[in-house]
Amino acid sequence: MFLLKLSVICRNYTVFELFQIMI
Repeated sequence: MFLLKLSVICRNYTVFELFQIMI
């Protein structure tokens, strides 16, 4: 459960970073 949460958080962070770079 914890690993799943961590992976989801990491994914969100990477997506957010990509989005910030695109803007």
